[in-house]
Amino acid sequence: MKKKDLEIGLQSLEPFREPKVSLEQYPTPSVIASDILFSAYAAGDIAGKKVADLGCGTGIFAIGAYMLGAESVTAFDKDPDALIIAQRNAESKGCEIEFVRCDISEVEGHFDTVLMNPPFGSQNKHADTPFLKKAMEIADSVYSIHMACTLDYVEKT
Repeated sequence: MKKKDLEIGLQSLEPFREPKVSLEQYPTPSVIASDILFSAYAAGDIAGKKVADLGCGTGIFAIGAYMLGAESVTAFDKDPDALIIAQRNAESKGCEIEFVRCDISEVEGHFDTVLMNPPFGSQNKHADTPFLKKAMEIADSVYSIHMACTLDYVEKT
């Protein structure tokens, strides 16, 4: 699959209808998601791997990982409304993804790769910290989106 084809496929996913500000729900643009997914794919971290999407939202990373040949994909989110949208999106693309409703602290298992766009912490300072710590605990490779101004903090975490 070409990166442009992945981007086009991800563009058609259903977005949040009413994003929850308290959970810092915001869409990951398909161009950014496809760039990250293709970087992970090129590094050998997607095809044939066990992949997790932490705080999956509408499922863009989980669906992209499946489309790029992940062995298995598990998507975690604590918001049942987000999971409903993510499940619809996965079904619309013919993706077999396990969806798990739980808080980030309850995520268990081991994965080859974690992909995530965690809360940036604009509502709750350091809201991304539990996501980073959990990702490092459960995965060999981690791909995560953060605001540039938090680079020093993220590197220390």
